[in-house]
Amino acid sequence: MASWLDRLKKQPSSELIAWVLDKACPSIQYRLLTEVMGKGPTDPQVHRAREGAANTEALVKISRAQKETGVWLDKVLEFEAPNPSRNRGPAMINQYLALVEHGWDGSHPIIHCSAERLLNYLTEDPKADLFELKGYAGTNPKINVSIRRCLSLIAAALLSRSGYASHPGVTAAAERVLAELDTQYPAKGEPSLYEGVAEIEEGDHKVQLRVVKEGVHPPDMFLFYLLAFHPLFTATPAARAVVHRVVQHLMKGDSVPRRVRESEGRRWIKIADLSIANWQESDYSAGKIGFLLHDLELLARTGTLPAVPRAMQLLDWLLAMQGEDGVFKNDPGLEKQVTRSQYHYFPLEDSWRGKHKKYTDFCFRMILILKILDRTAPLS
Repeated sequence: MASWLDRLKKQPSSELIAWVLDKACPSIQYRLLTEVMGKGPTDPQVHRAREGAANTEALVKISRAQKETGVWLDKVLEFEAPNPSRNRGPAMINQYLALVEHGWDGSHPIIHCSAERLLNYLTEDPKADLFELKGYAGTNPKINVSIRRCLSLIAAALLSRSGYASHPGVTAAAERVLAELDTQYPAKGEPSLYEGVAEIEEGDHKVQLRVVKEGVHPPDMFLFYLLAFHPLFTATPAARAVVHRVVQHLMKGDSVPRRVRESEGRRWIKIADLSIANWQESDYSAGKIGFLLHDLELLARTGTLPAVPRAMQLLDWLLAMQGEDGVFKNDPGLEKQVTRSQYHYFPLEDSWRGKHKKYTDFCFRMILILKILDRTAPLS
């Protein structure tokens, strides 16, 4: 049977996989061994890579900053640049996803602790502490319900991403979201997701954001994490059709791609569509290839990537960057670090010191996307 990995310029693909295993950090080694090569937890290589990822200095530093409540810096959603002296930095959702991206899962007490917090949000528990969001909710019942309903979807997305998709509560939330998407993204006609445009000051200028209607799900990162990592959304033809409609709407693009949720006049979270809806090759070439790899992976996991001409064009554009030695290189397009609130840990390498370190992330992501496509959209 043909494989998507056959699209790599240099064959066999096993040579590139071996090269990445030899050059990469433990986190990439672990994910390559388990997600691409299908090796189990008892495999000696998997055990060594897992131990290495668990003891990586940067990740240990993140884990040690977790509070007993399962959050970081007493915040759930808020993202700030790290500044330990002023007690500022990424909140729980950013740090949790960062650790998961490096291969940490529910068997680790740090992930388990935050997962318990997320399970409280999943059920919209009115007693669950909202931390920094309490300042927006106050005692207003409507705002409290609005925030907790949104946190329920975010929790379902993160829990699905971190291996809790089979939890009954997560499955119940996914079933609810699927039913809502079926209505909100109709087979005929356009979705009605927004109720106007707001101008918000950011620094010394104003930006436009579409105001999300109460209870609807725009095509942002959190929705796509749920679509990509919970098996319910690819389990039946009907579910796949709903996901396809969401992707079709996303790929139409929007001149105002950023969103804001508000309730009773209180604006409490800014979100954005996946970048692939609006960015061109020239945008990604300017140090933003990590964003494209992120979005292509999500579309691959939903099984919709081959049905989206624009996504396939961008995938081919990336494939053309593979050199004669088999390594993917694009120095101007590779970012050393991106905003963690938008994409959690590209690169996975903690340092690019060394001749090949800056390319292992790119190679790993390309191999991963193609391997996922073998599973979700197999070639005949």
